[in-house]
Amino acid sequence: MRREDVAELNRIYDDRGYDTDPVYSDLDPCYLQRVQGVERMFLRALDVAGLGARLERLRVLDFGCGNARWLGRWLAWGADPTRLSGADVREPAIRRGQQYFPEADLRTYDGQRLPWASGSFDVVYQFLAMSSMVDREYRVAAAREMLRVLRPGGLLVWYDMAVGNPRNPNVRGLPLREVRDYFQPLRPVLARRLSLAPPLSRMLTARSWAAARFVETTLPFSRTHLFAAFVTEPAARDRAAQGSAVRGPAARESAPAARQRRPHRAGSADSVTRAAT
Repeated sequence: MRREDVAELNRIYDDRGYDTDPVYSDLDPCYLQRVQGVERMFLRALDVAGLGARLERLRVLDFGCGNARWLGRWLAWGADPTRLSGADVREPAIRRGQQYFPEADLRTYDGQRLPWASGSFDVVYQFLAMSSMVDREYRVAAAREMLRVLRPGGLLVWYDMAVGNPRNPNVRGLPLREVRDYFQPLRPVLARRLSLAPPLSRMLTARSWAAARFVETTLPFSRTHLFAAFVTEPAARDRAAQGSAVRGPAARESAPAARQRRPHRAGSADSVTRAAT
């Protein structure tokens, strides 16, 4: 990412007060209503991927973490703070996040390569970062890096705008088909539209939280964001371990007996061994 692009991004976020304004915190009912919906889907994605029962052992990367406020959710879920990481092109936001979460590994991203080895993380997620990359080349590079640092059998989670904001030329909506193109090797396990359009959410949550929840769950066209989860195929040794766990000890102990009862086929490995002795 070019230096002037990073400077412009910092200017935009500073103008919005994104890192300091309470409107981007749980103190704001509209923000809290949206974030809780994302939390529910994220926890569901972890369960679908088989990772929900071992959060304290997961290595997690928040791509485009900003001031890392989402890491607080992971701590509430029981994650190990020393296994949480975040990356962002905005160095001032990273410095602020380091103050909030001193045990986490927060680093500046240069827009080209993430500063971690391939296969470093069990979970990689991005929330509202890719829609801020107006140039497609930046989004492609970011997706490539997220894939690189995700381990086999890992989970990638996406939450971002599916519909553009006509009042904000600095963001663009990213539909599901485009998201799938970015993460083509991965297998999608969850995808749904989520979150009320911000003007509608502000109007409803100020009057009735229940009304906002009702409209979001019953009127699909009112939802402007996309939540999607993808999993990578586990490595061969992981698949073997999973197969052993599914079969259980009794099945593994009975396998030799089953081979003894099974008639030997000509050309089978067992018959070749017998012929050689």
